[in-house]
Formats: sequence, structure tokens, C-alpha cells
Amino acid sequence: MGGVTAINTNFLLYVHRSDSPFHAAASQALDDLLATGMPWAIPWPNLHEFLAIVTHPKIHQSPMGLLGETGTQWPVMKRLLLAGH
Repeated sequence: MGGVTAINTNFLLYVHRSDSPFHAAASQALDDLLATGMPWAIPWPNLHEFLAIVTHPKIHQSPMGLLGETGTQWPVMKRLLLAGH
């Protein structure tokens, strides 16, 4: 019986940060996962933690720009979620 692969925060960070020593392996693992067609998900707590880390100026020398709500989140999220269907 199949399940869903949950993507954790560290994995997201490794894929995102090209300066990580684990970046290449994590990127390849993500490509491999996507190629299987198996279901996967990023739990909301992991996404929240990822965003908190990558936008924090005391954690990274070059943090992502601050993210704020603009009122377009749902249309963008819906488009991204439905892109593969």
C-alpha cells in the first residue's frame, strides 16, 4: 500500500541553498522523487519553518527577501498545486 512522502525542513533547505554541502544530493533526490510520480507533500509546519529560516538575516548571510501577504497567495498557490493535474 502506497503512502505520501513528506518533505522535511532540512531537505528543503538543502535543495534551496546551493552553498549547502548536501545541495547536489538533495536536488538529485528531489528529481528522483518527482520522476517516480509518487505522491509527496510539504507539511505546513515544515513550510513555515523553512520560510522562517531562509528569510532570517541572522541565520544566512544572504537571506531571501522578506515575504508578506499580498492578497494573491491563494490564486498563486492554487495554480501551483494544480499545475501537475
